[in-house]
Amino acid sequence: VADEVSVLTKRANDLLVAAKQKHAAALAANAQRFRWDLEAFLRGLNKNLEAEWEEEVVNLIQCVKGDRLQKHLMEREIRFSEEMHKLANYHLQKQIEIDMQLTDGAARIHEAFLAKLGGSAAAAEEAGQSKLAECIAETLENVEDIESWIGDIGEADPDESE
Repeated sequence: VADEVSVLTKRANDLLVAAKQKHAAALAANAQRFRWDLEAFLRGLNKNLEAEWEEEVVNLIQCVKGDRLQKHLMEREIRFSEEMHKLANYHLQKQIEIDMQLTDGAARIHEAFLAKLGGSAAAAEEAGQSKLAECIAETLENVEDIESWIGDIGEADPDESE
């Protein structure tokens, strides 16, 4: 049973690390597309309009920090054209969807991990391994809160540094 718990913990860790890596890659792709979309918008303008909007586009691009669009920075004194506003809203919404995908995936991993761990605790108890069952029960308590579990397992969350 102890080996089973170790294997379960490693598997959950591996799955969560993979989910976080997928999340980071999706955020990076969204941020890059945002930059490209803004640059394409600027290139599509005539010279007068390009001169009028260039500084605002640069300011908007600078609102991307660590592959995340920073809405609070976008709301500071940046003048938006209608197209810039559409692009910002689209990519902010996409970022929210990407974050939700990580949360949903991590919740599924967490639920499966808790269920398997609970089964291991019961198996340990049935096998007369009460100390192991107590240890597993303690582990269950420690990982019950999904947000702290996500922060504790796997690699550091790339979004925590912001």
